[in-house]
Amino acid sequence: PLGYSSVNKGEIKLELLDQPENMIVILEDTELEIFHNLRMPYTFSTNHIEEADRFKLHMGSTNSNIYSYVGGNQLVFTQDGNLVFYDSKSLAGGKFSLLNIAGQELQKGKIEEGLELDVSNYPTGVYLLKANLRGEVKTQKLIIK
Repeated sequence: PLGYSSVNKGEIKLELLDQPENMIVILEDTELEIFHNLRMPYTFSTNHIEEADRFKLHMGSTNSNIYSYVGGNQLVFTQDGNLVFYDSKSLAGGKFSLLNIAGQELQKGKIEEGLELDVSNYPTGVYLLKANLRGEVKTQKLIIK
């Protein structure tokens, strides 16, 4: 459950009242284009009465190094202990490749709404995630621990 309270005039605090074990809950503020891990409360200012379309919640398991939010627009993974968001909205329908640091392709496939990669069989190290849609290529370094 997500709770909210008024901090000051026009300032609202959102917080997770009960965080499920082994889950990460991320609040996306679409107006400010901010992603916030709800382990800590999120405070924002507003003059609007209705903010229903402003926020999205994303949830994922903490059991792997790569997280995916079914129905969401973001591929989320860990890198150096931080969550990294990779926008898959514009890449839906494109193709992805997971490469080792030598450039060898380890996995490939099509990007749907989200992307879930099983990396449990790969040794600790640096990898590259490459996404391609109609010639637009995005590459992100991953560190698997």
